Amino acid sequence: MEDQRLPRATTNVVSHPSILALVWLLTAVLVWPGGWAAQPASAATLPPPPAPLISRNVPAFASSEEGGAARNANDGDYATFWRSVGTPAWLAYDLSSVPAAQRGQVVVAWYNDPMTPDYDPVLIGKNAYNLPTAYTLEANAAAGGAPPAAGWQVLVTVTDNIYHSRQHLVNLSGYNWVRINVSTVRGVPGNTDVALNLDVHDASQGAQDDWMFYGDYISAAGFDHAPRGVGAFAQIINASQPGRFPIQETGGTAYMQSGDGARLMKAYLNLFPGQFVALSFGTTDADFFAANDPNLPANFYGNYVTMVQAVLADGKTPVVPKIPWGRTPNAQANIPRLNAKIADLYTAYPQIIHGPDLYAYFAGHQDQIAADGLNPTDAGFAALRQQWAQQMLQNVYGPGGGPPPPPPGSGSCSDGQLFPETGKCVRQPFLAYWQAHGALAINGYPISDAFTETLEDGKPYTVQYFERVRMEYHPENADPQYQVLLGQFGRRIHPADPPAPQLPGAVYFQQTGHNLTGGFLAYWQANGGLAQFGFPISEVFGEQLEDGHTYQVQYFERARFEYHPENQPPYDIELGQFGRRILGNR
Repeated sequence: MEDQRLPRATTNVVSHPSILALVWLLTAVLVWPGGWAAQPASAATLPPPPAPLISRNVPAFASSEEGGAARNANDGDYATFWRSVGTPAWLAYDLSSVPAAQRGQVVVAWYNDPMTPDYDPVLIGKNAYNLPTAYTLEANAAAGGAPPAAGWQVLVTVTDNIYHSRQHLVNLSGYNWVRINVSTVRGVPGNTDVALNLDVHDASQGAQDDWMFYGDYISAAGFDHAPRGVGAFAQIINASQPGRFPIQETGGTAYMQSGDGARLMKAYLNLFPGQFVALSFGTTDADFFAANDPNLPANFYGNYVTMVQAVLADGKTPVVPKIPWGRTPNAQANIPRLNAKIADLYTAYPQIIHGPDLYAYFAGHQDQIAADGLNPTDAGFAALRQQWAQQMLQNVYGPGGGPPPPPPGSGSCSDGQLFPETGKCVRQPFLAYWQAHGALAINGYPISDAFTETLEDGKPYTVQYFERVRMEYHPENADPQYQVLLGQFGRRIHPADPPAPQLPGAVYFQQTGHNLTGGFLAYWQANGGLAQFGFPISEVFGEQLEDGHTYQVQYFERARFEYHPENQPPYDIELGQFGRRILGNR
């Protein structure tokens, strides 16, 4: 079939000839017969070399910030992002603290999803939001500290970009800084700034641990970087195998059919430097065409053959799942016929790595299919992501990874306490901590299940959110009393104020330079003190809260105290519902 390409971004990469030769040699070793990518699924017993994430929480700087600080772009929470004030605008990372051996050959990946939900919004005539369309990637050899004003070297130039995320393989040898410098964006009124997350991965061993998920809306939402209560696909893999943090991009676009994938696959693959290409088409095909359309299975199979052959010809590894179960009449009639063709595809192309059997999973969990009868619910998308991670831990990453934790809401609560007010179960060790440290009055109701989340230190932990706190399980602490800790939400919502002078009669904390007096001091002392709330990070001041009224408040590392004179003591001091605020912003 002729390759009919959409207008796409043009990219110029500045590379040394010896680097190009090295990349060619690595590619030849990996895709030549007998190399890693040429192996069928049954023979791919060696996991790909890891591509560690090296940019998490390094110092980040930006030309401007509007509702999204520079540090949000690499803080481990993909629900936050850097947002500029108009364009041109740049975001820079100081990588000087990263060992030089890890910042030679790297992959720089930026993600504008899920703000722009579709990988290819032009294809379906949809809007984009704060999406870079023309930009450069630049490097600088200046010492770390403040971002340099001069000396930036352009490594990559991109124009006419239409995609909501991109990856670039570049060499940073000799450089301490990397930045993206955006000159134009695509967006609607009110959304014409730059908004993105940006990761830098060590690719000194190649970019094999790199995934792209093509498909329709199920891929777009299933593999975007919205945490969905379980983290992104890469974070789930990282939680099971901490030495890994796969590069991960979603190429899903709503309403895409297998025919679109066959027509565009070569153009798409030109932009993807990684190894694993997930092809997850079929739901739109099944529902769009009439039930039992006689030509559908053969056409669908032919489209998949075109895509698989394009992936193999590019030296990459195709990964194909079964199509999820659907409830509409067309889906009921057509999906089993299309899944039979995927089974034929497995036989014809043993190089395909088998993805999860999503038909069997959703047939057994029909409550996780939305009212439209086709797409998963929020819980279903989280489960889909978990199913993929579990299957890839077995089929790609080999033994030793172990299965990821079950999806949120799965299983009974026979080993914990169920809170019918929110429908969430609290198990040990969080339940014991909740009961011993103020219970409902201090912590609030649980508002999430326990799940794995990469926290501010860049490491994965089992956490559970409550209305006012996030509990974190730290098994690395030998002393049991420090194995459950609370997230420092106070610092996250209200960065520490400058130290204040000591007030007469107050308890003064040299550690943060703030006073604690009166009713707030009595409450702090009576309800857990330092372990529960942390040090004060502000003085008492008036602040307009979520209900629109102004109250006297004081921020602590883990809490906000609020004085409510309309309430009778002891209910005149309340705690801010930070858990709801943080989780609600995801």
